[in-house]
Amino acid sequence: QAVERQSLSAALERWRQKWEDLDTDEYLSFYAWDFRTNKLDRNRFVEYKKLVNAGKTEVKVSLENISLYRYPNVEGLYWVTYTQRYQSNNLNDVTKKQQYWRKKDGQWQIVYEDLW
Repeated sequence: QAVERQSLSAALERWRQKWEDLDTDEYLSFYAWDFRTNKLDRNRFVEYKKLVNAGKTEVKVSLENISLYRYPNVEGLYWVTYTQRYQSNNLNDVTKKQQYWRKKDGQWQIVYEDLW
């Protein structure tokens, strides 16, 4: 389980870095085909994020107070919570977020994301 948690932590950091780099395609590749948020399915989420990121010239994302919880009785599923500090050329925000990450075919992917 410790190895799995380290692997997930590394994936979370790669996701954060791709977002910060404004590498939108790589950032979005972390979202599973069946991803959902509270309001959007994956297709609408991708459209939204591409539109938002197109207006950014600089992004800084930091994650604090990260918790990784293995979801009971579901292999490879984790509940991740954190405080997100987001700064860009047109927005500064601090939110608490939750994500569900699933390991499938050796890859970690986000299946759900929302405020927490």
